[in-house]
Amino acid sequence: MKHTKSILLILIVGIFFSCTNDDDVSENDNSQTYIPILNNSSWNIASANFSGTTNSVIEQGIDVVIGTFTYKKFTDPTLYSTDNYIREDIPNKKVYRNVDGIDEILFDFSLDISDNIILGDGDSYIVTSVTNINVLDGVRKKIHLVHYEGTFVEKTESWIEGVGSSLHPLKPNYELIFSEPYLYLTCSAQNGIIIYNHGIANGQPEPTDCSML
Repeated sequence: MKHTKSILLILIVGIFFSCTNDDDVSENDNSQTYIPILNNSSWNIASANFSGTTNSVIEQGIDVVIGTFTYKKFTDPTLYSTDNYIREDIPNKKVYRNVDGIDEILFDFSLDISDNIILGDGDSYIVTSVTNINVLDGVRKKIHLVHYEGTFVEKTESWIEGVGSSLHPLKPNYELIFSEPYLYLTCSAQNGIIIYNHGIANGQPEPTDCSML
């Protein structure tokens, strides 16, 4: 009888820990080592419309000095066709984009649930969830933010640590003004090694083809 009770206790404890080990990131997890975005990085963006899907690769950036900071310059091959000047503040887990000579917050991975931040469009966003997603070398933090107009969700952003935004890695969603083609991130790589795979991150049965990187 004692042996049966011991087995039952072990099963109950195991179930408890398995149930609490979900994708939510606790405040303690927020102190873990930050994974930089700028590390000889490249990305593939899919452009999808009714006629099909095409790939656009953002190649590794080059160093450009603006004022007192060194940025990585990335040329956007999508229909937006802009140059993006990006720098990273690793100790503070922040990524900046230089727009017309002014640094704007692109990502802030120090944020936690219910934190507020004002982004480059001048609007305030609140963090509604902090979760983990699967990547090829483990898991990465994903932060979801919402800008409300009253009680209505007007704009959203989704950031993936070490990767960028889930739609366009180097542009905020509020700048993606065209509904067609629809842009979304399919793959990212650092030092030629694939990190983010859209299929794996979204639990699809087959991984996305990232051979273009």
